[in-house]
Amino acid sequence: MPPPGHGTHRYFFRLWAVSETPPLHGKPTVDAVHRAVKGRELASGALVGTYQR
Repeated sequence: MPPPGHGTHRYFFRLWAVSETPPLHGKPTVDAVHRAVKGRELASGALVGTYQR
């Protein structure tokens, strides 16, 4: 949540449909998720939301 008066913030959400469970363990980084999903993608989508207080 952005601090009051800090302007509009953008939030990015990415969703994948995959052919099999990617080999991820623990708390993977964004790069690790992208590498794990590569080659398993059936479909994907993105949502960008904005919020300002």
